[in-house]
Amino acid sequence: ETGGHLGGTVTVWLADETNGDGTYSPPTQADVQRLINNDPVVGRLFTAKAYNTVQNADPQKIDFVKDGPIVSSGGLVSKGALTVHLVTDANGLVQTTAKDLAEWWQLQDPALVDYISASIVRPVGAYWDECNDPYGNGLLAPTTSYDDCGQLVVNDIQFVGWNDAIEQQTYMTERAKGTMTSQRGIDSSYDLIAKQYGPEWNGYTIQYVNDDTLTGYFADNFIAGSDINPCEGEEYLGLERDDCGNLITPNSGTEKGLRLEYNDAEKKITIHVRFGATTANDIEQLIESDVRTRNIFEIVQQGSGAGLIDPEDDTLVTKDGALPPGGLNGAKLLFGSDASEYRLVFLSTEYGSEEFVSVVATAKDGGSTTFTLSDTSGNTVEKTYGKDVDALINGIKAVGDGLNASLNTQTLALTMTLSEAAATTPDWWSSFAITGGGATYQIGPDVVSKQQITLGIQSVDTVHLGGATGKLFQLGSGEDADLSTDTNKAFRIIEESLLAITTIRGRLGTVQKATFDTNVTVLQDTLSAITEAESQIRDTDFAEETANMTRAQILVQANMNTLGIANQLPQYMLSLLGN
Repeated sequence: ETGGHLGGTVTVWLADETNGDGTYSPPTQADVQRLINNDPVVGRLFTAKAYNTVQNADPQKIDFVKDGPIVSSGGLVSKGALTVHLVTDANGLVQTTAKDLAEWWQLQDPALVDYISASIVRPVGAYWDECNDPYGNGLLAPTTSYDDCGQLVVNDIQFVGWNDAIEQQTYMTERAKGTMTSQRGIDSSYDLIAKQYGPEWNGYTIQYVNDDTLTGYFADNFIAGSDINPCEGEEYLGLERDDCGNLITPNSGTEKGLRLEYNDAEKKITIHVRFGATTANDIEQLIESDVRTRNIFEIVQQGSGAGLIDPEDDTLVTKDGALPPGGLNGAKLLFGSDASEYRLVFLSTEYGSEEFVSVVATAKDGGSTTFTLSDTSGNTVEKTYGKDVDALINGIKAVGDGLNASLNTQTLALTMTLSEAAATTPDWWSSFAITGGGATYQIGPDVVSKQQITLGIQSVDTVHLGGATGKLFQLGSGEDADLSTDTNKAFRIIEESLLAITTIRGRLGTVQKATFDTNVTVLQDTLSAITEAESQIRDTDFAEETANMTRAQILVQANMNTLGIANQLPQYMLSLLGN
């Protein structure tokens, strides 16, 4: 069998008297070879063969004085190579599947396999279900064979680092870890650490859900008569479940203290608690006792664990399951897929129409390339752009910018940041109600909604200021986004915080300039006109103006009389001519 058999000893006892006359006859090479190969224990582990190529009449007797002990060596085909023996049936047909190999590899000591992780390459969009995995069931084939000339041909699986042409780099698998930073302090904060190595444990989240039907104490999850788990024969501190999470004890239909939901496909753990009662210690006991999580994760308290958890404590995300050089996240596995179609997918780190992925196919040493680059629609491209979220708010199309959706109408103006899951799920929807907050301003003479404006802004403290990446408080010393832990995450949080502040300032500035300043200007002009009119009225000399008015009236009357007389003169002249 492969490896691990260095330093052991197989002792072959030589007969000291084999002839009837008492004389001694040493065993032959064939005797020892037959003994080893037929032994039920040693024969299962080793095969003894004669290494001399010339067979003659020489009995090839063993001289136990001159023929010193055989010391086994090797165990590896070459430096950096590991030989894996596949299980076969009685006819010599391989029975080992890709899934068998991947599961076996995870059980090995990382030091033995040089910190290389093995996983099944699945088609894009494949659904991973631990209890019903439709992939990885293809049978493996030996990677070594003999050609027609009896020469050994090796076509082993190759693990290639990211810097292929210059030097091979080591892909280090680690245990993924996430920190739940509680709003209530260190005694309510803890680390969730994966028990297994590898990047597949990255991205797990924990979210708390309040449930008033529960007591909130893990101690109330004890079930009378269920102290021993019959499947494992050990003390069991929770509800009995099978490996798929189904309850298996008839009297364990309720979970009085806490309740856990585990979604492996979405990498999400939802814990039903009771705020004001549940502590970090209760969460630790639940995670490390539930059969769905106890073999996968462990919890390390940052403080005493006696602190109460908070409704805002749902920001835990596991990461760092893989630590290759240069900050990249994995090594390429060549010739390691049992599926007919497999691919390498490149994703941008952010969302939106301004984000893009550009891939140029280049061949090693000036050769030619044989693979095709395509986008999610199957079109052959070398560069593809992201999309902004497309959303309706109150039936009105919102303006999308990455994960942000904004709306500005006569009755509603708001900006919201969607989670990655919400923004990338077709037909996703949610409802919300604005029940208060902000202030109402009267901008017209009539007390009606069309002549009023309501304005409110979000909280800008460090717990709420930020975006999809995280909140501003996470930049504090010892948090998961401080400059010594994750500079890139800290930079994105600062950018999102600045964007949030800029958006608020823009909203306030727009309302001030387009509404308040305009109303103030109009009112100032009106006040100026009224003041001028009032001043002119107050400064009038009524006696002089009355005299002027009387004089004007006399002049008007005199003019009218003169005009009447002038109009009568032609009549007088006509009457004289007639006479």
